Amino acid sequence: MTTNNFGISGSEGFLRHLSGEHQAIDHELKAVEGTFERTDPAHSTVEFSKLLATRMNRLKEVLRKHFCEEEGIGCLEEAVARRPRLSHQATLLGQEHGELMADLNRLIEAVEHEPEDDEKLIELKKTFDHFVEMVKLYESNESLLVRRGLNAVLEDV
Repeated sequence: MTTNNFGISGSEGFLRHLSGEHQAIDHELKAVEGTFERTDPAHSTVEFSKLLATRMNRLKEVLRKHFCEEEGIGCLEEAVARRPRLSHQATLLGQEHGELMADLNRLIEAVEHEPEDDEKLIELKKTFDHFVEMVKLYESNESLLVRRGLNAVLEDV
């Protein structure tokens, strides 16, 4: 039975670890969404921009940590070690790390420029909503690949 540097072993341990990582990411996504929802776009202020930037930076740190683990010895690597034919899919998934981080950096930069009117704030929210969709798709694809690699579901799919 394989044990990684997170101190987890067996398929169930890897899946629990991945689920916990995704929950942490989702928590931060919801914190940013909540900031948008609790703020009247007509009252965009410096304080709002600072709060939104702080929450987005917290999300960035959680994503960065998750991606760094996956680029090291993480659940994806364990899945590929058990099922080498998944390596191409894992590589493609890993390439999304940079794209997602670049998208989030652009969002943070836009927030730090303090959107001064309703239209810019609404456009920023739409861009963030699209980012959330992309992160959720990434998480779904990552979970499926890890489950396939660890034989947790879908034998030899």
